[in-house]
Amino acid sequence: MKKSDFFLFSALAVLFLLFFSPIYKPLYYRFTAFNSYYSHGFLVPFISIYLAWRKRDILKTIPVIENKIGLYIIICGIILFTGSRLFVLNIVSYIAFFAVIFGMILYLFGTRIVKEVSGALIFLLFMLPLPEFMIIGITFKMKMFATYISNIILNQIGLKTEIAGSRMFYPGGSLIVGDVCSGLRSSISFLALSAILVQIVDFKIWKKILIVFSSIPIAIISNVSRITLLVIACYIYGEHTANGIIHDLLGILVFIVGFILFMILIGMMKCKDSKEDLL
Repeated sequence: MKKSDFFLFSALAVLFLLFFSPIYKPLYYRFTAFNSYYSHGFLVPFISIYLAWRKRDILKTIPVIENKIGLYIIICGIILFTGSRLFVLNIVSYIAFFAVIFGMILYLFGTRIVKEVSGALIFLLFMLPLPEFMIIGITFKMKMFATYISNIILNQIGLKTEIAGSRMFYPGGSLIVGDVCSGLRSSISFLALSAILVQIVDFKIWKKILIVFSSIPIAIISNVSRITLLVIACYIYGEHTANGIIHDLLGILVFIVGFILFMILIGMMKCKDSKEDLL
């Protein structure tokens, strides 16, 4: 990068940060809210920078060719952001925020560089929260689905349970499956984890797509396991278990189980690659 280009990029970066300052407060609120689904938001920019930094050797070999389409995207993003602030539409502000970042990189560095850092750019989306009404709707549906599946499993293993809404009845007590147990937080976390893994492992594109799409069923499996084990624990040790240390330990177990499943999936793919190489 030429010295003049560096100063131009630095100046634009400062202007960008100042222009989008109105969204920092709502983002901070969503990142730090109690039981937030986006507590990972603070880490996302740093991970994105790291993912782009890993491409540094390739990026050095690519000539910088400005693309004027990026300038149009920047203008559209600025107009969109201005309108979103007038009507206080945070989700639209977040979209404009991402659009301007994309437009700046496209305009200053060109299509080929955008292609190389596309993974890092896409990862930035994990710091942009969905509207709360969407979170509520998705949480409810996932919670009911996880409760339904857990009920089937528990009855299959001999523990007679029934469900009424999100409350699960077992012999001698009941358990309310809360929003925390919906699995949405796990889904977002595992989706983010898969987005990092596919940029680190050297797999064919279809395998990377499989890893990303596997994140949702892995999150569901992990969360159903949590609810199932929690009901069993409540049945054995009493309803107070639902709010005790066992509940917290099972929450940690969700992520451990999910991570192990990811590692198993990647290991299986590596083994398949090795067999294909031998053939």
